[in-house]
Amino acid sequence: KYRELNTIDWTPTFTIRPTPTMT
Repeated sequence: KYRELNTIDWTPTFTIRPTPTMT
């Protein structure tokens, strides 16, 4: 589910702040 979005939106998300998507 969030894996797909995480794959594309994981770089900016983790760079700015730790999100559940990266976990």
